[in-house]
Amino acid sequence: MIKPEFEKIMAHADTRFTAVVVAARRARQIAAYFGQLGAGIGEFAPPTVITATRKPLSIALEELAQGRLGYERPAPSQAREMVPSLAAQALLGRGKVEGEPAEGRGGV
Repeated sequence: MIKPEFEKIMAHADTRFTAVVVAARRARQIAAYFGQLGAGIGEFAPPTVITATRKPLSIALEELAQGRLGYERPAPSQAREMVPSLAAQALLGRGKVEGEPAEGRGGV
């Protein structure tokens, strides 16, 4: 049983995929907010709904159902440009060089 109801969630998202992505991203922000409470950092926004649950995804879905979350779709040309650069950043961030043995495998 999904709470809030699926119809309420879909009233604020154009596709199911969009609803999932928006709720997942917001759930990560909420989880980070709960994680930073003791540190006093204050980088992430607190939940915008009052709820009995402490589960980040449930809170994010409730925020989406109440219309408190927004999103913007990038233009198709921007989306195509972003994919190669993100893949390149991921490869560069790992620092793998062809021909080097993988770490933790003992060079096998």
